[in-house]
Amino acid sequence: MMFEWLTYPLVLGYDVAGQVIKTGSGVNRFKEGDRIVGLAAGMDKRGRRPDEGAFQELVVIREHLAVKVPDGMKSADAAVLPLTAVTAACALFQKDQLGLQMPQIKTHLKHTGETVLVWGASTSVGRNAVQLAVAAGYDVIATASPKNWDTVRSLGASAVFDYRSSSVIDDVVAGLKDTRCAGAVAIGQGSLAKCIDIIKMTLGAAKNVAQVTIDMPASPPTGKLSMVPFVAKYLWLSSTNRLKVLSSGVRSKFVFGTDIIDWDADGKISKYLTEVLDLREYTMPSEACVVGTGLETISHGLDRVRNEKSGKKIVVVLE
Repeated sequence: MMFEWLTYPLVLGYDVAGQVIKTGSGVNRFKEGDRIVGLAAGMDKRGRRPDEGAFQELVVIREHLAVKVPDGMKSADAAVLPLTAVTAACALFQKDQLGLQMPQIKTHLKHTGETVLVWGASTSVGRNAVQLAVAAGYDVIATASPKNWDTVRSLGASAVFDYRSSSVIDDVVAGLKDTRCAGAVAIGQGSLAKCIDIIKMTLGAAKNVAQVTIDMPASPPTGKLSMVPFVAKYLWLSSTNRLKVLSSGVRSKFVFGTDIIDWDADGKISKYLTEVLDLREYTMPSEACVVGTGLETISHGLDRVRNEKSGKKIVVVLE
């Protein structure tokens, strides 16, 4: 329902890391031999070219979607970055999302005096969002499980609340009481409704929530008979959230990470990430878990994603 523009033949995948073997005539940031990590655009409706899909040995990567891998970092470790980082960047900086000012390296940081709420801050997208918002000069209030509070604080959040607590909405509203809130990033099941309830009670000119996660029924369909109630439940959840948005006075839009293709065509985020990775000012959002070598191991990797919740990024190495 979300990718109706996709047609066969199709090469899947977004995240890719490797060595540049050839550059186009207009490329000036990279040269042959550089190691890069990038977002493959083959599944985006503006791309749809099989040569831009990630799951193959040779991939065409657009210059403004690539980041140079610093010396000392393994390509497999760098491969955890692209999609989660650009999704967080779209949520925060895209004009029709929160539209915040762009991030800077620490020596150029300019504080805004405003606060951003990141709901689901211990997720990969959330960890990127916390770091990017702080680098853009915003204070960050976050939610996460208590076991992840120290990690989220180490990324720059000034306060972290338990998203499972029955008082979490009141707790976050109290934490935002004396500040102007620049908006919220909603990550995780049920996060949109809670962020809307919080944002509509806070100070701030912009009442915006960037929706990263679509609420889904708790039980996935297991066959044709279970598909009908699954779709009905999904449509009910979507309609309920949309009605809540329309009645709240809060603006919300779903975040597509590949929208960065258009709004950041000059590569500001790519250049920023290249610089902070080189300066060691950025923490990778998750740990890489290499599950095999060769394209034939991709299906095994997808099975691991389906059956495990390790918090690690599944990586397949090609040699």
